[in-house]
Amino acid sequence: MTLRLLGRYGAQPYDYYHAHQQANMNVLWRRVAQLARTAAVRREGVEAFRRQLGDLLDKELGFVPRFVHMLGAEYTNEEFGRSVCMKGEYEALTSFSHHPYGTRFQLEVPDNVMGDTFLNVPLDTLMAVVDRSLRNGHPVCWEGDISEDGFSFQKGLATLEENGDATQRQREFETFQTTDDHCMALVGLARDNAGRRYYLAKNSWGAGNRFGGYMYLSEDYVRMKTICVVVHRDQR
Repeated sequence: MTLRLLGRYGAQPYDYYHAHQQANMNVLWRRVAQLARTAAVRREGVEAFRRQLGDLLDKELGFVPRFVHMLGAEYTNEEFGRSVCMKGEYEALTSFSHHPYGTRFQLEVPDNVMGDTFLNVPLDTLMAVVDRSLRNGHPVCWEGDISEDGFSFQKGLATLEENGDATQRQREFETFQTTDDHCMALVGLARDNAGRRYYLAKNSWGAGNRFGGYMYLSEDYVRMKTICVVVHRDQR
């Protein structure tokens, strides 16, 4: 979804857009919902609602600058977005057997609100793509389940007792034992003293664990509990 929105609306450097930091997003959301309900009752039409919504967001969050200036050049938001990420530069992959491998489908998870499609590949292929990307110095966006007993942010570890296969992985997805919970960046590979393989993940929950905020996900955990990954297209 982030990549889709980046292509549609573009981007700005973090420090370029000076949003109103004091804005209460919960209050703003309620005001937007009320605005939509009022527009529906008055039957004013979509365009009128969009203008009213734009005025509200400009007032509460600040105006979005139309241009970005960097290193002596001027960009529109769309042009700057394309300089960050070209269309089709990244590929979203998943691995489930209720759709044919080699095809794209809309992943049936609540967070896929825009109906984005994912390339469905065998589990071993998915793992090989992740390994190749990491060995070539390209981080991997990982989306998966963190509700397992073996997932502990404080310990910096995520492990599973069972060594599951694609059939068990599919069964746990269909019975909601594997859910779409969290997103992290896989940034490296490691082994423990017993030779077990782990994936080093950069989390977003601060640095308050034994590894300074990083986590080690066991290979079995990644095989069983991955919902999807996003990789650079050259690393497929």
